[in-house]
Amino acid sequence: MIQVQNLGLTLGGKAILQNLTFTLAPGTVTAVLGANGAGKSSLLALLGGDRPPTAGTLTWFDRPLSAWSAGDLARHRALVPQATHLAFPFTVEEVVALGRLPHQNSAFDRMALAAIRRQLHLEAFWSRPYASLSGGEQQRVQFARALAQLWYPPGDAPPRVLLLDEATAALDLKHQIVILETARDLAAQDGVTVVAILHDLTLAARVADAALLLLHGQLLRSGPLAQVIEAAALSEAYDTPVAVLRHPKTGRLLVSAA
Repeated sequence: MIQVQNLGLTLGGKAILQNLTFTLAPGTVTAVLGANGAGKSSLLALLGGDRPPTAGTLTWFDRPLSAWSAGDLARHRALVPQATHLAFPFTVEEVVALGRLPHQNSAFDRMALAAIRRQLHLEAFWSRPYASLSGGEQQRVQFARALAQLWYPPGDAPPRVLLLDEATAALDLKHQIVILETARDLAAQDGVTVVAILHDLTLAARVADAALLLLHGQLLRSGPLAQVIEAAALSEAYDTPVAVLRHPKTGRLLVSAA
């Protein structure tokens, strides 16, 4: 479990995040929502240990995050950023294999790469240069790299965290759903804690169990999805009228500008 208490971040004398308190449970997907500049990426940087907070406490699985070594973090936490640019002529296989560097177990590395190649249907361009792929294809490869980093043999997996920083922004609708539903399956079946910054609120409602709604660096709402995906709160957070409906057949929440 990840526990956040009165978390804050101040940079250059400006408060970026203030007084954030919430809990992230293993086996759940939490969507981080809010307008541009609300502090979403800064929050993800704190949660992943890439930047230290300037106030409050952050505990990962009963240990302060500051007590985790870089190697421990690399074996328990993976991040998929908005975009990744590589200057080296790596193949797709080599990029995905970068996720195995913290583990350095050749037998399990081969098992992980084979499983992920099949799972994400990467066979068609497994040997192609990464730089030759489209932006959306590259993002799928980065997601595969993160899965490789978090891969453990069945029954032998420690607590793990997957952080997605607008990771589906460059993808077409089909692959947005594939990536997010794969992340949801990781949570439901393997107990991974997934935290995803999402701008598509309907997709967030489709895959998330809970949500954090940020406004000017503070929590406007947090908790189970239905308590956060609510018209009045979203309208305030995004400074525009928002309508929340339910699909007449599936019952899924649908979000659009009112």
